[in-house]
Amino acid sequence: MNGKRRSILRFLVPVAALVAVAVVATALSERSLVYSDIRQSSLLPVAPQMIHAEATLVCQAGAEVTLGTQLAGQIKHVFVKEGDHIRAGDLLVELVASEEQAALSEARARLAQAEIETHYQQSRLDRFKQLSQYGYLSKDQFERAQFDADEAASQAVIARASVARLAAELRKAKILAPFDAVVVKRMINEQETVNPGTPVLRIADLGRTWVEAQVDELDAARVHVGAKSNVGIEGYPGQLWPGEVVYVAPELGPRTELSNDPAEPDRAEVLTVRIKMLAPTPFKLQQRLEAAIVPGPDPIARSGSSF
Repeated sequence: MNGKRRSILRFLVPVAALVAVAVVATALSERSLVYSDIRQSSLLPVAPQMIHAEATLVCQAGAEVTLGTQLAGQIKHVFVKEGDHIRAGDLLVELVASEEQAALSEARARLAQAEIETHYQQSRLDRFKQLSQYGYLSKDQFERAQFDADEAASQAVIARASVARLAAELRKAKILAPFDAVVVKRMINEQETVNPGTPVLRIADLGRTWVEAQVDELDAARVHVGAKSNVGIEGYPGQLWPGEVVYVAPELGPRTELSNDPAEPDRAEVLTVRIKMLAPTPFKLQQRLEAAIVPGPDPIARSGSSF
């Protein structure tokens, strides 16, 4: 019997030790969960999480345009290439405009002839006025001279308008820079034949850009104008550029930028937010960026509402 008791005791002692260890571990785990719940409760302040969003660099309204032709014809010369800096008024592209130039020369010749005729008829009218005062001309003769002078003046006006119209048409053969910019894309080459409306160059003022971010709809209520932000880009690990939110869309819209993070929900509706960069950046137009925005106060927590 003594031997059996010793065997039972040798079996029960380790079991009891294991049970005691399990009880202690369970108590510590529950205690840790309680502390975690306290930390996550509203009793202790919790720093707001940054709002992360996919973004891209875009031009502001009117800062990027595509220039096109207004005439049909052949490209005579392209004076710029992609990447060139241009100034307002610079000649960028010129079309062959032989017919337009010939028409303008002909109109100018007709104008010169009309002005000569006008001068002649006005001088004739002045002489007839003097003769009429002394009774050497009849009323019908004087009125006829007046009519001839008026008609010559009208023809000169028409010729002058024709010259102005053809000159304006000829100016369409030259494409000028509308503002200071950089040539982003060149779509045509010399000797190509184009039609009216053919795009030839895309230019952009890179001094007027902002970062356009797409904020998830769940974070939409926490974004406000004036919020600080940081923007990063692949290839510059650990480096961020400061910015400030200058525009928050009044409504949600369709997502156009897809996240690279498979864990991030791919919701169709997002809030468009525009960020003004506060320092020079190496960003390129349409380049994929990552924006982190400092959120504003939670409107639900601030009002004390709960679901």
